[in-house]
Amino acid sequence: MALLREDLEDLTDDEDFLELVELEAFPRAPRNFRNRENHFLKWNENEFRERFRLSKETVQLIVDEIRDEISFLKNK
Repeated sequence: MALLREDLEDLTDDEDFLELVELEAFPRAPRNFRNRENHFLKWNENEFRERFRLSKETVQLIVDEIRDEISFLKNK
């Protein structure tokens, strides 16, 4: 990422400058989105209970209760 003169002129304070220096020195790794496994389909009831120590029904009740809190944005 090369710095442009316009970028430098837009900096208004030391915080902006330090943030820009940090981004240049330590660029962020690209985000990696993976498909999520559907554990409800992957495991039968006994395997599911063994793996998660809860029944599928209990997990579904919990998920229904907290669905709005745990929703995520999908990569479009």
